[in-house]
Amino acid sequence: MKELRHSHGRSGGPDNREGGDTRLQGAQSMRLLMRARYQFFRERALKPRSWLLLYWALLLFFLTIPFTFALMGENPTATVIRNSATMRRSDNSQLLIYGLRIVIPVMAFAMAALCGRVRPSMRALLAQWPMGLLLFWAFLSILWSDAPVSTFTGVVSMLSILLFAAFLYGSLGARDAARATLLAGTIMAVCSIGYVWAAPTYAIHQHSDSAQAVHAGLWRGVYLHKNHLGQAAAIFAAATFLSGGLIRSFLVRMTMVAILLFLIVKSGSASALLIFPLTVVAVPVLVTFDPLKKAFVLFMAPVLATAAVISFGLLLQMLGKDPTLSGRTVIWDLAADAIGQRPMHGYGFMSPTYGNFVYELYARTFVRDPHNMYLDMLLALGVVGLLLMMWAPAFALKSAGTMYRKSLPLRSGAMCFSALVVGWLVSGLSESNDRPLGVVTTLGFFGLAMLLSCRPALHQVIRDQRAARPKIVLERASIY
Repeated sequence: MKELRHSHGRSGGPDNREGGDTRLQGAQSMRLLMRARYQFFRERALKPRSWLLLYWALLLFFLTIPFTFALMGENPTATVIRNSATMRRSDNSQLLIYGLRIVIPVMAFAMAALCGRVRPSMRALLAQWPMGLLLFWAFLSILWSDAPVSTFTGVVSMLSILLFAAFLYGSLGARDAARATLLAGTIMAVCSIGYVWAAPTYAIHQHSDSAQAVHAGLWRGVYLHKNHLGQAAAIFAAATFLSGGLIRSFLVRMTMVAILLFLIVKSGSASALLIFPLTVVAVPVLVTFDPLKKAFVLFMAPVLATAAVISFGLLLQMLGKDPTLSGRTVIWDLAADAIGQRPMHGYGFMSPTYGNFVYELYARTFVRDPHNMYLDMLLALGVVGLLLMMWAPAFALKSAGTMYRKSLPLRSGAMCFSALVVGWLVSGLSESNDRPLGVVTTLGFFGLAMLLSCRPALHQVIRDQRAARPKIVLERASIY
């Protein structure tokens, strides 16, 4: 009887184990099924480039803060009320813009995670360390800033651009990311033209505007000012013109360039008319020339340009006219005085006052910034900030030249993103395009971040080429 009970007790054990094994196999099968379905989704839904490119292009377009009046809930005819002590808007109408700058990187991260490309994105983000140095110095400026809140929002806005660029590169790679960039430019152009037709009060400067009535009749499209539209169109036009390998049809590419040039003309932006040709000429010199030719051009160009400017200025001065042809000598004189008080560290990134500079400037010229990116950076972060800001493009453009010579897959991306960077640098001569909430600054910082994000792939290409050289030598030796 004991043996019988014992045998019955033993007989239940294997059955229980078999049931546990069955449940375990069922759970494993379910996991394998879910994994297979996810792989199927990635192969069928995430592989097609068309809608993925459109998704990223729309994110980049909204990263430039279009439809600005609508986002702030403002009418161009309404007077903007500012706090006289801080020169900031008193209605906090920019909170939605700051929120959009946070939401877009989150959406970019979600797509990168869905595509399983978070690790490449993190490697791209780490490769952006030259921009990280500028970001860190801007963050430190909170300690001495005239307006710590403004400085903090500026730092967050810059960080959002770097994060977005890292997730875009990690998800698509350089070539498709460049295609998405050109598509964003096309979306901007189409939306601006459509906005002119649908809401001319917002898309065209009017005589009834409270601030910019002097530009009545000129297009501003989906942005706040004609120069924003014109300069953005010029930068996108140069990138499209130079990125021949990304758009196979020459007719389609030239049509896109023509539409963007049409927007430049309708915006009436004089600086945009210079940005396009200068960028188209400068990018091939900086990217495609070999280092010796590039060094010669970079050495001679400033010398010749300085001599021409001085000679032309002396001639205008003899005729009793402004030697700069800008009418901004008063602005620059006031900026020089303010910079002399804090030359090394400035008044804080995105400061709305720069000490007393903005008050004095507005009292004499009715503008609130120095209309020059390099002076604005000196005011904001001093000599240290300007050196960091200029070192990052030099570092990135040097890498772009190496990409063009060493890697065929990275060549088109190098030309496209270099056009964004060079166009931004040229635009800084006439506008304060170092503030990351502006459309042109966004494109410039984005182009810088994308060029830096390509560096890990470039290093891998160089390592592969070096590893292949001994094999080629041995094969040649064996032939002889």
